[in-house]
Amino acid sequence: MICPVPDRVLIARNLRSAMSAFSRSTERGDLRDLGPACVSNSGLDFSVFNAMVLSEPVEQAEFARLLDEAARFFHECRVGWSCWLDEAMVTGRGTPPARMLEMRGLLWTAEHEGMAAHRMGAAPAQMPVLEVRPVANEAAREDFWRICAEVFLLPYATARGIYGSARFWEGVLRGWVGYEQGRPMCIAIANADAGSVGLYSVATLPAWRRRGFGEAITRHALEDAWARSGFSASILQATPAGLSLYRRMGYQTRSRVTVWSTR
Repeated sequence: MICPVPDRVLIARNLRSAMSAFSRSTERGDLRDLGPACVSNSGLDFSVFNAMVLSEPVEQAEFARLLDEAARFFHECRVGWSCWLDEAMVTGRGTPPARMLEMRGLLWTAEHEGMAAHRMGAAPAQMPVLEVRPVANEAAREDFWRICAEVFLLPYATARGIYGSARFWEGVLRGWVGYEQGRPMCIAIANADAGSVGLYSVATLPAWRRRGFGEAITRHALEDAWARSGFSASILQATPAGLSLYRRMGYQTRSRVTVWSTR
């Protein structure tokens, strides 16, 4: 009998896969497999895009060892870095994971709700008309990174270096840009890997919010990924701004993903 994978592990495994894509963005990028974790260096000195991700439950002593390996790796790369972690996946008694991170110079940066859905809620009776294009050429990449920069407050050079790179899009993840009358106004990424479809970088420019465009592009990205992969589960890490939408679509909170970074 095959036991189903817990949702919190699906969330962590898909996040690991998605964060690994940043290592392809530049020629200086690098990816290291540490077993229950990976470290991914984008080649850019921007800590959020240089990450250690724990994807399997470990004991505290093992987590400490993995942190030390990650710290050495990023020190050699001479870039700031971050750790994306569901603290419930670090088991045993002793020093709490948060304290371990603080001892190694990482600061709490953000917290997201790890959410999963195995059945999608019905779409609204009326969805907005939206032209959705894949991120498959330079023009679409530019539209994507410009929206990313504005919504997530990223430096233009950093957003261009990651999402404007054709190398970033060579893996299993697929990006989408939504247009209204030819104007780019929303984006989404679907990562069909590690047993689920992960949603990332779902964003709508401020002037077009509260009109249903975010849900429209999200459903488009999911339907395409489900058709390509055959996976039934979907996961994401939600900020407070997206919680009501995702709950309405059928997602439930299964974990807390905290982000710790060197700066």
